[in-house]
Amino acid sequence: MEGKDFNYEYVQREALRVPLIFREKDGLGIKMPDSDFTVRDVKLLVGSRRLVDVMDVNTQKGTEMSMSQFVRYYETPEAERDKLYNVISLEFSHTKLEHLVKRPTVVDLVDWVDNMWPQHLKEKQMEATNAIAEMKYPKVKK
Repeated sequence: MEGKDFNYEYVQREALRVPLIFREKDGLGIKMPDSDFTVRDVKLLVGSRRLVDVMDVNTQKGTEMSMSQFVRYYETPEAERDKLYNVISLEFSHTKLEHLVKRPTVVDLVDWVDNMWPQHLKEKQMEATNAIAEMKYPKVKK
């Protein structure tokens, strides 16, 4: 499938029932960092103290790490790691990283938060955190 064919009409017709593979990003309306972008670059753009939700793969228990802690873990050779962690979520709205990443245009068209959430609540959201007490609308947007 070509990016230009992945549009609102396609989503309505096919309902995204099967995984899609795009060999090129042309026509999707996406923006991504260059291929040499690293986890260290993420830390520089979102902040070293930013908390990320991670999961211990073996125990399936979630925990938080700062970006500095995660980068230290990630850059440790695999043979020297005690645990295997997956990042569950990294919200990066309202950070420098948001200017380097854009989701496919069709996602903007079908996103319920973008299209249905009260505008005044979206405008009140100033923080880039997922702290429930501070959230004015559902995250993860970016």
